[in-house]
Amino acid sequence: MRDSLGNDIKQKKYKAVQCALVETIQSKECRIEGDVEVVQMNPNKILTKDPVGARSNFENISSRALGDIQALNEKTAAANKNINRCFPARQGK
Repeated sequence: MRDSLGNDIKQKKYKAVQCALVETIQSKECRIEGDVEVVQMNPNKILTKDPVGARSNFENISSRALGDIQALNEKTAAANKNINRCFPARQGK
């Protein structure tokens, strides 16, 4: 199709796209608690008893796109770049 001057008339092309984003949240917490006792040997008695503890957290958020990535906005597309990490193994028991 041409206009009155003979130039091509450009028409916009529309394309229907869709994409689903599957988000995975991994989290794990480890807590260690106990008491430290200072004991006098002779006579056998407890001088001090202090509670101690530690906590460690693991968290990873990843996502994957199912469909056409062009349908995602910039923020969502950036979240899609996070990858699944190895989940910490359970040790001890």
